[in-house]
Formats: sequence, structure tokens, C-alpha cells
Amino acid sequence: KDQSGQIVSMGAAFTADGANSLGAITLAPSERRAMQFKWNSGQFAPGAYRLVAHAVEAGSFSIDNPTGRILATRAASLQITGTSRIVGSVTANPPVLRANTSTTVKLSALIQNDGNLELPAQTYRLQAIDEKTGTIVGASEVTGVAIAANQLLTLAFADWVPTTGGNFRLEVSVPASPQQGTLTGKLYVGDAATASYTVDKAVVPPGHQTVRATVLVTGQDSATGTISDPLAVPIKTAIQKGVTYGDLQASNWVLNNKCLGCHVVTQALVGGELTRRLTTYNDLQRNTLFNALSTYRQSNGAVYASHPEFAGAQTMLSLWALNAWRKKDELAAGLSAVADFLLGRQESAGSWTTDYAAGWWGSRPTNTAFNLKSFTEVIEVL
Repeated sequence: KDQSGQIVSMGAAFTADGANSLGAITLAPSERRAMQFKWNSGQFAPGAYRLVAHAVEAGSFSIDNPTGRILATRAASLQITGTSRIVGSVTANPPVLRANTSTTVKLSALIQNDGNLELPAQTYRLQAIDEKTGTIVGASEVTGVAIAANQLLTLAFADWVPTTGGNFRLEVSVPASPQQGTLTGKLYVGDAATASYTVDKAVVPPGHQTVRATVLVTGQDSATGTISDPLAVPIKTAIQKGVTYGDLQASNWVLNNKCLGCHVVTQALVGGELTRRLTTYNDLQRNTLFNALSTYRQSNGAVYASHPEFAGAQTMLSLWALNAWRKKDELAAGLSAVADFLLGRQESAGSWTTDYAAGWWGSRPTNTAFNLKSFTEVIEVL
């Protein structure tokens, strides 16, 4: 909770070594159990906070009482300090060129405020450094406006014309506050090429004759470069943060509540699986999400851990999530059973109506679109 008493984040208990979620436990009279609580303070504003831990009776969570029956409460205070930090990307366009061609390179940077304080208007410096010698061969400075936490700022530095070949590291930093961090990029300037053409016979008699020719190219190194959108790095950073949060919160939810939370487990699994090639993730947490959907599949194909009166909504979201799993070709029988349950709920007009209309999926067109997409993906597996 923040200084005003508002809840700003929630988490769950872990085992004493911090490796696994604790879930529901049984304590004998007078028994003590060590545990950890993890909170990613992220970009919360500087100030005083209170961490409040509740011991809640297992199985007491409900729609009417989302906090459950609280048996005991303990609290501790902490202070979050202010930190200024930049992340982002540096772009050279073109990123690969030949030396001695008087090619102008356009240099720019995308800055993101990754700290929890507003970044003031300040000067940013770009340096081009020869990676072989460590020599600074070019530099430029620009002034950027103030940016709030998590906001973006695009900077255009002076154009540069390289005069020599080499591999150059592009660095952007804040001279007055180097602790904010350094952004890096790449530029390759290859040697200018020359070529010669020779033949092994300068004169031949009439008729069919064989002449061998040689083309010799010298002074040309091979390199490849890509021009990536400057938003690529901030987007990947945001994806990693989101996946880490989603996997942790959703796995804790299902372990503690024995409930899929409709979209809690399913949406986290979809987001994590669709971005798994761009992120690092906790295998145990991700598998917990998948195993929950597999374990709670009922004999009639419906998927729910609790609240069978909402089987339609939970199954619709579960099929969406199972289709996102990396090895869904191994789930053919299970996918077919889940799809069969939903087929049985189709209305005569061809649509589907949810049995839990409180979520963002509550409308009839939304349910219909979800199921049509899922059925198409199931057919591809069968």
C-alpha cells in the first residue's frame, strides 16, 4: 500500500528459498513456517510503502468475498528511493557502408525513461568509437525535453560522414549524469573495393580456343546490417516485463485459489506462449498455467476448476489458450473434446452467448469470433 493506504500491487507467498509458490499449507498448533514475499517495485513512485501479508483460509475466496477469510495479518514498512535510468536504442542509417564514398550516416536514438523519476530536460551525447582502437572518431550532442517515467523521447543527432573503415560502437549517454546508463548501437564501414580483370592469353588464332579469365576483388570486407525500428528495444523490454508479471501472478492465482479466474490463467498463457521466442520465462510458472487447463478439463470437455455455472465462458477462454500452446499438436484428443463441448452450446442462429457477461468477452459477437477462431485452429491439428 502507498502512503494514502491505496493498494498498488499484489503478490503471493513463496517457499523459504524463493524458488516456488507456496500455495495452500497446513500448520500444526504452534508450528512456524518461513516464507518469502516477492514484489517487483518496478517504477513505483519514491516514498513510503507498507507491505501487508494476510493468512487466508484455504478455499474461502469467492466472487462475493474476493479477499477470503483473513485469519492473521502482519505488516512492515519500506522506502522506495528515486532512480533515474534510460533504456532504448541507437540507430545508424545506413548501418553498413563502404569507406571513402562520402556517404552521410543519419544518427538517432530512442530514449525511454526506465526510472521512477521524471527525467529533466538535459543534454545527450552520442559518440562513435572505433572498436579496434577504442578511439572516439565522432561525437554530437543534443538537448532533450523532460520526460515522465516510462515515456519515450526521439533524438536526432548531427549527420556523420565516416572517413575511415572499421567497426564502430555508437554510445548515447548523459554527460552530466552518467549513472543514468548508456545506450549502444553499431555501424560498420568497410574498405572501398578495387578489382582487376586478366586473361591467360592475350592473342589466340582463329577457331575454337579456350581462354581463362580471372576477376580479382581486393579491399572489400563482408558485413551485414539491419535497419530495425527504434521502438524494437523498448517493445521487447515491455514484453519481457509483461510476461514476467503475467506468469507470476496467474500461476499464484491458480495455486492459491484453485480457480482459473476465467481470463487470468488463459490470457497469461496466450501472452506468454505467443512471445516465448522474444523472452526468458520461468518454466515452472508457465507449465503451471498449462497444467491447470489440462487438469481441470471435465469428462464432458468443459474446462473449469470451480464455478461450473460459468463453464461456457471458462471453456471458451481455455480453448483459446490451449491453441496457443507450443506443442498443441500433441493435444489433439483434448482439443477435440473441448471443441465438442463448445459446439454443443452453439445457438440456432450460429452464435454463442456467454454465461458470465462481466468480462471483456461478454458480448455475443465476441464469443462467436473467439470460438470460430479456436475451431479453425483445432481443425488444423485434427
